[in-house]
Amino acid sequence: MSEISFKLHDDVKFECASLIVGWYEDSGNTGYGSLNYLKDKVNCRLLAEIEPAGYFPMNNILISDDVAQFPESKLYYCPEKQLLLFLSSSPSGDWYKFLNTVIDMASYHCRLQQIYFLGGMVTLNSHTTPRQISAVVSAAGVKKLIQGDEIDTSMDYETPEGQRPTMNSFLMWIAKKRGIPGAGFWIPVPFYLAGVDDPRGWLKILEFLDKSFDLGLDFADLDKIISAQEAKISRARNENGELDELFKRLETGQLLTPEENEKIVANIEEVLKPGS
Repeated sequence: MSEISFKLHDDVKFECASLIVGWYEDSGNTGYGSLNYLKDKVNCRLLAEIEPAGYFPMNNILISDDVAQFPESKLYYCPEKQLLLFLSSSPSGDWYKFLNTVIDMASYHCRLQQIYFLGGMVTLNSHTTPRQISAVVSAAGVKKLIQGDEIDTSMDYETPEGQRPTMNSFLMWIAKKRGIPGAGFWIPVPFYLAGVDDPRGWLKILEFLDKSFDLGLDFADLDKIISAQEAKISRARNENGELDELFKRLETGQLLTPEENEKIVANIEEVLKPGS
């Protein structure tokens, strides 16, 4: 690599690793939320980051307590499990250069075995509906590695004609061009949790990663977060007969009108907002 286009925090080198990518702007905060949880659980350390200039607008930076909150794009490493985690906001410009920099940054430290990305897929189901992970793969060999009862590998997503590819499909295309096999994992996210955290969706993804990489995770704390969220939803239903009726129809597979869906979203986002 002739030129380093990222900021190094640790110059450590190791033989090989898998890279898992999660984006902040995701339905149910699926990718970022689950990887941020995993990062803390497996004692990852910061290796490198991509500077925001050139990829993110600098005229719309969030200010909190007089401190500027810049978009972050950071690479972490779990030494015991040969695992790399990349957590980032989605860049607004030059996707091709940004995603190649992600791969360059990981490849600086090791030989990448494969790249996985995590994402949420909005559905019209209730949070009480059992979830199944869907996977999109770039090579048959990867498909064999991830097959299992909890994974649906029949998904064959293609970007609709005339539309721009998603960040994740673009990443898989670039990785394939560079000879790195990849797979994307999608978890169904109830439409009314798309704009907030969906910890039950995180748990489904994390259970799969725990099994795949032999991480030995204890999810007791996440189970408490899930229980607390679902208790708030149950309380809202008990206090609002119309909301409860809409949920009952949803849980029996009935289609609601757009206006009824919006009522559920407004109620649940209000119930689950911070401090409620």
